[in-house]
Amino acid sequence: MNTGTLGYPNNLGAQFYYNDVRPPIVYVDRNSTAIPNNHYVFTDSTTSILNLPPNPVPGTTVWVTNSSNILSHEVRGNGNRIQGTTTPLVLNVVDVIIGLRFIGGNTGWAVL
Repeated sequence: MNTGTLGYPNNLGAQFYYNDVRPPIVYVDRNSTAIPNNHYVFTDSTTSILNLPPNPVPGTTVWVTNSSNILSHEVRGNGNRIQGTTTPLVLNVVDVIIGLRFIGGNTGWAVL
């Protein structure tokens, strides 16, 4: 996993973030655990798994984007639900920013 300040791939995020404040980009090239308030961009040529932060508080936010040609990268709730289910979120589209905010309860992580 590499952190980067080289800009957003394909100009990702131009109008997505609140007040255009962009979180740091972390390039995912192997299985990893997310840190809150970062934007994780999958670049690996094999399937990678990103586990969401293990002890989120309501309002914790993570962004993910699949910028590879692999349509099977997974985001897992790390003990919490994503959109009310324990099923991993599969990133089967390319170059789309997905925001995830932890709201707790039966929903867990909500897709923004």
